[in-house]
Amino acid sequence: MSTTGWIVLLVIVVVVLAIVGFAVSRARQQQARTKAEELRAEADRRTEAVQHSESHANQAEIQAERARVEAEQAQARAEEAKQAHLQEQAQHEDQIRQADAIDPDVDHESETYEPGTTRPEGEHRA
Repeated sequence: MSTTGWIVLLVIVVVVLAIVGFAVSRARQQQARTKAEELRAEADRRTEAVQHSESHANQAEIQAERARVEAEQAQARAEEAKQAHLQEQAQHEDQIRQADAIDPDVDHESETYEPGTTRPEGEHRA
């Protein structure tokens, strides 16, 4: 085979390889398009599930907010009850101190004095 023949053969081989490369490239692009369409179709099928989970999350958040508000209100009621108790307890102790102050059998000025501690019935201070 002559040099011209080799050149022609080489050109034909290069052209064939270019055509094959182009065809392979087109096939890969088509496969990529097909895969992209499949992924989009799957995403479209999951849209309802995503919306449902979003709705569920929103409802859970609303319930959590309600529970937080209820807890704050319960805490406020507990604080009010505690304050009322402390006030009642203080008034009770004041009343006992007043009684102890006028009772001749109670040494309310003693260092060991505690409100409401009195001597047993019939025992008097000397």
